[in-house]
Amino acid sequence: MLPPRKASSFPEALAAARLKLGWNNSELAAAAGISPSVVGRYQNRDNAQFLTPSQRTWEQLEKTISNALAGSSGSSSLPPDDGNADEKPRRIYLDEANATQLVAALKQLGATNITMTFP
Repeated sequence: MLPPRKASSFPEALAAARLKLGWNNSELAAAAGISPSVVGRYQNRDNAQFLTPSQRTWEQLEKTISNALAGSSGSSSLPPDDGNADEKPRRIYLDEANATQLVAALKQLGATNITMTFP
């Protein structure tokens, strides 16, 4: 579905797939398990903060979009949360996670007191 991550057509293809699903950047990020802030940066080459996704992130985006399009049949809702809290937490990289994802991962690992301070 998506062209290779370094292809010149990748940013436009990502945006087109997201729009076809009826998702905003935050919804795509949540479904793919990546930070919402990077989705916009992947889609706009004119942005000074433009990024090319890592291979791992590209694979997450490809899988998320392909699965959603295959099962969408016109639906624009996000994939359902299976609610299985006993699963092993997915590895989250700091450069691709938001605060909510980090807290959830820490709680799954047994943390009971989490304090975050932002400048």
